[in-house]
This record gives sequence, structure tokens and C-alpha cells, in this order.
Amino acid sequence: RTRQRSYLPVKPFYASKTPKELRDCWGTPQWLIDRLSLEFDFAIDAAADEHNRKFPLYFKQGLGFNWADFCPEGKWVWNNPPFSFVDPWVDQWIQCSESDRGVVSIVNAQTGARWFHKALEACSEARFSIGRVAFIHPATGKRVAGNNLGQVLFVFEPGKLGEKRIGTFKGTK
Repeated sequence: RTRQRSYLPVKPFYASKTPKELRDCWGTPQWLIDRLSLEFDFAIDAAADEHNRKFPLYFKQGLGFNWADFCPEGKWVWNNPPFSFVDPWVDQWIQCSESDRGVVSIVNAQTGARWFHKALEACSEARFSIGRVAFIHPATGKRVAGNNLGQVLFVFEPGKLGEKRIGTFKGTK
């Protein structure tokens, strides 16, 4: 007689400990915005709320319209999208940059995801983090180390889409 085994569902090692309603609300650390602002003249935060926005003009729900319609000429859009569902945001990055407005977005470097390869093919530059970015906790406002993945900054520069320059950035302050 064989023994019946009961298997319990096991959470993957990368499962979030953050409450579900807060998982997609992590903020970008100000030091990273300050560093990027030396290079990019941002006008819009395309995925934020009143607590974690980085610029006066921000969108709580940045999908379904062209950000370029709201971004002055020569300015850039910052995007730290919900990491749980990045795919539709890639189309937004491309659409905005095809309308002559630049986009810089930070996401986890999920190299096995289809959206990652779509973004990599379309971007003008991809900068991989050296170290991991400590994002800002949505409830406490404090930076939290221990992100389980490295990050990538996708740069979508108008007129340079598809160039795919590869670089790095320091993921820690």
C-alpha cells in the first residue's frame, strides 16, 4: 500500500510580504529622481498618487491615453509602474516616445517576461542596476532594502527608439 502524500501550496521565494492593497504603490527614492533629473528634464510622474508623486503633474491611472498630450515639448515623463502588471505600460512608453516625448521607467529586471523583451527591443537605452534599489514603503514612507530582483531603467528617447544601448546605474545611494 502506498502512502498518500498531501502537498501544501508553497509560496515562491519571491512572494511579497506587503499587503495586497499596497503592493503596487511603492515609491521611487528621491535620490534616484534627483540623480536622473540631472540628465532628464521631467514634467510628469505617470504612475503615482498624492503620497508618492515626484512631480506636480502626476497620473493615478496612467493607462489608456497618450502622456505626450500633457507633457510640454522637450520634457520627459517619469514612470515607476505597478510591478505586478508591467505589460500594458510598455505600450504607453512606446506611444509617448513616438509622439516626441521621452520616457524613463524603472521596473524589476524580469528578463524572462515577454514585456521585458518588448521593452528592450523598443527602448533607446536599458540601464541595469548595480545593487538593488530600496524603494519607499507605501504605508511607512521609509526606504526598504531587500528587493529580491535587480532593476532596469528603460529610456525611450524620441527619434532613437530601438537603439538598445546597454548600461548600468548605481542602485544604491
